[in-house]
Amino acid sequence: MSKLLELAERCEKADEADQIIIIQAAFAAMHPKPEADYQPRRVPMFAPEFDAWAKLRARVLNCLCWNCGLEAAIALVPEGWTWVLFATGGAVLDRVIPSDGENKIRILSCATPALALCAAALRALASQEDQSLTVVE
Repeated sequence: MSKLLELAERCEKADEADQIIIIQAAFAAMHPKPEADYQPRRVPMFAPEFDAWAKLRARVLNCLCWNCGLEAAIALVPEGWTWVLFATGGAVLDRVIPSDGENKIRILSCATPALALCAAALRALASQEDQSLTVVE
């Protein structure tokens, strides 16, 4: 089982008290820190990938500081997916452009909608990675 799927299962079993820790772990798993490639006499001083990562990380951490786990979970939804939340602690992700992999992910019972969305986002990314590993000859 991949690290993303293991983390998705932790989301699905977590309670509201663990929400911040789980979302931070999900961010770290979904968005590994790229090389900074710091060059003080250039603009921008960092590689574009690092700059984009730092901005997304700041957005997620800022949301968590204000205890807005839902905002942070929304930031984790991979590009190309739409989402729907249920007040009962569920979430559904749909792929905008259907492909050969997963096109719909349903998480129906988590402690909070944010945890459900986080679990669905992890499963969506895992399905994309599985699909990119498939070799077609």
